Amino acid sequence: MAEANGRAEWGRWLVREWTGKLTEILESMTGARPRVDWRPAAAGANPEVEAAALAAQQGPVLWWEQAFSTGAKAVFSIAAPETAWKSLGQQILAAAGVEDADPAEARSTFLELAGQSLDGVAGAVGTQLAREVNCPQRSERSEAPSGGECFVVEVISGEGAPLVLLAVPAPELANAMAPPPVEASQGAEPQAAPPAAQQSFDTSPMLDLLLDVELPVSISFGRTQLALKEALRLTTGSIVELNRASSEPVEVIVNNCVIARGDVVVIEGNYGVRIREIMSRDARIRNLSR
Repeated sequence: MAEANGRAEWGRWLVREWTGKLTEILESMTGARPRVDWRPAAAGANPEVEAAALAAQQGPVLWWEQAFSTGAKAVFSIAAPETAWKSLGQQILAAAGVEDADPAEARSTFLELAGQSLDGVAGAVGTQLAREVNCPQRSERSEAPSGGECFVVEVISGEGAPLVLLAVPAPELANAMAPPPVEASQGAEPQAAPPAAQQSFDTSPMLDLLLDVELPVSISFGRTQLALKEALRLTTGSIVELNRASSEPVEVIVNNCVIARGDVVVIEGNYGVRIREIMSRDARIRNLSR
């Protein structure tokens, strides 16, 4: 019973993280922060039943599945009826200046939104597990997943009607979040590992003197190389393709050294970076001393 309750709590945590990432990305892409609410589906309603009811009201359902590197079958599935994916895709494209986008463009844009938001969940999972978690595979599903609790998600933008999505974190993904059991030897009390924030590091007196020194911090979205003649031809409106996919994290650079990676967020109209991967303290110190 305790194991089942723990899995249910982690399932809710995963959905909460995903809806938070979805909200942030939609705000960064459209310039307006939507309201995103979620709740467990009706008792006893499985993903297939919920998807069928949704399809009857709002058109064929598009299923998207993203795997996590925490173990076999550790996947997070999202369902969007035609009404929802088309509306969200068109909102994003309209904000980018693309009016009257066709359904194929809207569908592709929605899938990019789904992928980016779930990449953000992978970063949150990695933080919880204190190790890197990535998404080795993502793909469309032809049908609803057979297991996992189903959650109903409503996205409300402006005065429009709520756009309904379904979220289904697989039980295997929720199980990966639970700490493994500790086998204590006879007569000995199990010792929990200290939280990362409480771990101590030895620092030298010389380093202590440098801790208040200010250093330049920059964010790198990517890099490329151009011939001089190409650089001279750049004008207002020119597009320079970088060496990083839109779903990949940006780099946080201090004194010309990469110390962390994260996701771009918008906070009160300003860009920011939510850290999702950070180098060890020792590695950062070595980089800064070069």
